[in-house]
Amino acid sequence: KFLESVRERHLRQGGTAFIQEPNVKEVKGGLRDFHSLGWIAGLIYPGMEIEKIPGMAGISIAEWKEALNAYDFLLRLRNELHFLSGRRQDEFTHELVTRARTNFHFKRLPFQKEAESFLNQYYLEVRRVSFVLELLCVKAGGDVGLGKKWLGFKMISPKSETTRQTRRVLEEFRLAPSPQRALWL
Repeated sequence: KFLESVRERHLRQGGTAFIQEPNVKEVKGGLRDFHSLGWIAGLIYPGMEIEKIPGMAGISIAEWKEALNAYDFLLRLRNELHFLSGRRQDEFTHELVTRARTNFHFKRLPFQKEAESFLNQYYLEVRRVSFVLELLCVKAGGDVGLGKKWLGFKMISPKSETTRQTRRVLEEFRLAPSPQRALWL
């Protein structure tokens, strides 16, 4: 049921983090997904220290550190959105992208506009959280009922895909993220 609720939340938010004005809390790879990591880990490995879980779940230390850094980035961004708007604000609107980028002292890449470069950084960070959550869900086996399993945030028949193939696709995306690949996931 929990994995199903995560999938439904992702679908309500567009099914991907690569949308024009994402909700930094609810979108795929957002703050809520990082919290889901802890909840799912607690279900799979009850009573185990959080520092030991990534190794048991097949998540490398580098992947875990990237997810922790991404979580920190998302928290700072959400707080910045609150301060800039003067109220609770989780939608990363076009106007706030430009204003938040300035306060983050973010430098653009030579071939990009400042806001575009900052938004690309945001997409990379949410992808890191999403990647680790996907690995943990695959490890859990993600049985969501009806003979279907959770693999790469898709509910598919366990016979139509293997964990190794899913991990390979996720690793390719991690190394070279792109909106086109994200739509496949």
